[in-house]
Amino acid sequence: MRLQGAKRERAPLRIVFMSVVLHIAIRLRCLSNAYQHKVWMPG
Repeated sequence: MRLQGAKRERAPLRIVFMSVVLHIAIRLRCLSNAYQHKVWMPG
């Protein structure tokens, strides 16, 4: 196993992980806003 290869593969994985976390955070925020909208305005 090469250390340089691992370091090279770690950067893209970190970028993908950050993008996935950001996407999940945005989706959770939208879901929380929709839930609050349902609570305040039922029906």
